[in-house]
Amino acid sequence: MSRDLGAILALMQAEFLDELPERLALMEAAVLALEAGTADAFNETYRLVHNLKGAGGSFGVPIISTICHQFETFLSQKAEAFGPSESTVALAYVDLLRRTLTASNREGAGLAALEQALETMRARQVGRRFSVLVVEASPSMQRVYQELLGQQAGLHLTLLASGLEALARLLHESYDLIVASRELPDLNAVALTAALRESSRSNQDKPVIIVTSNAKPVPAHLRVRARLKRDPRLAQALLEQIEALRT
Repeated sequence: MSRDLGAILALMQAEFLDELPERLALMEAAVLALEAGTADAFNETYRLVHNLKGAGGSFGVPIISTICHQFETFLSQKAEAFGPSESTVALAYVDLLRRTLTASNREGAGLAALEQALETMRARQVGRRFSVLVVEASPSMQRVYQELLGQQAGLHLTLLASGLEALARLLHESYDLIVASRELPDLNAVALTAALRESSRSNQDKPVIIVTSNAKPVPAHLRVRARLKRDPRLAQALLEQIEALRT
């Protein structure tokens, strides 16, 4: 039964990859239409990228989802002003997606090279800003982090609500700091950190701060930088930790 299911999933993935060139051709045309100022071209481009992100995850090609997520972020930041330079970057994302059509680029050294190219693009967009991945399921706490780290501190902030999604992102994208809630509905901060420490990716040894509402200790072998309590002093304590990392 499991072999039958595996065969079905493999067939679905193959069909998805067969259709990928057509999807990317539509995406490229939408980007060019966006540069030309065509009405509703932004919504069409964003829709194509967003749908492909979901499909990449569903059909077992996570690098496609990772590229599309970064592409989505770029589009969101450039929604009000999209010209030739923005079009060049957008088309570079489409080219990265085309590279996933080659099987050797979806594993091993080819995948590592693709991840490095994606990280280079991200670094150019972020510039020298300190990058923080925050994993927090509470919408109210997400707003706190957005205001504190994104607006007040001016950091490059990525907010996720799922530990599993965060782990998938951390396997392909580099961050200066990970801040994760211990109380997550799927993969909590301790499990996320353990998986990260066991990986061989660029974030393996990156500092992790766990935010928690209980006093339960964190295993020492996980090398967590700090365990901060979810209380009124959290904001100040977090900013102090970030300042120490940046100096």
